[in-house]
Amino acid sequence: MLRYKKMWIVLGILIGIGVLWYLILYRKINPDNYFVKKLDTIPFTHLYVNDYAGSLTITPGIGERYYYKSAGKVRISMNFDYLLFDDEYAFKIDGDNNFILIQLSNNQSFVLGKVVEKSIQDFHSTDYYAIEIPKGYQANYYFKKGIFPFYVPVQFTMMTSGGLKYSSEYLTEIATPKGNTLRLYYNYGHIPEGEPTGVY
Repeated sequence: MLRYKKMWIVLGILIGIGVLWYLILYRKINPDNYFVKKLDTIPFTHLYVNDYAGSLTITPGIGERYYYKSAGKVRISMNFDYLLFDDEYAFKIDGDNNFILIQLSNNQSFVLGKVVEKSIQDFHSTDYYAIEIPKGYQANYYFKKGIFPFYVPVQFTMMTSGGLKYSSEYLTEIATPKGNTLRLYYNYGHIPEGEPTGVY
């Protein structure tokens, strides 16, 4: 009798673990509220901008940085290109070669820094700008990754894929000595969202 009792206890524990894993995978329970991997803050001194038709991308110059999982067997790039659309943001380059980003909703501007290189990217047919951030600025990159995966249904299209995914958060903050801040933000998955991209 004791043997069967232990068997039922073990079975009950296994069923409970299975139910808990199902709830986590489908985010009925969200562990990303509490369990995330935060990497050390990465300071940087340059930004890279590509001007596309209808949008531009801003990439912080953090170099080739990677996040490792599965005991170091899987390598994930931490680099991120922030996408800003032309109906929300514009830019200009002034007489001192400063790259100025303009938030169209309130016409607020932010000087990113001095353009140190400009070229045309033949592959994308875009204007490319390398920008040096002024020395008095504070420019930092923050990265978070969820520890537990969530399930995304498989969709048979060219642009999407399903399976197990991990939540992630990419945040860049550039602050001037006067306290003005450009915040570039992207969130994927189920990490609670922070303040959106904008000039503050």
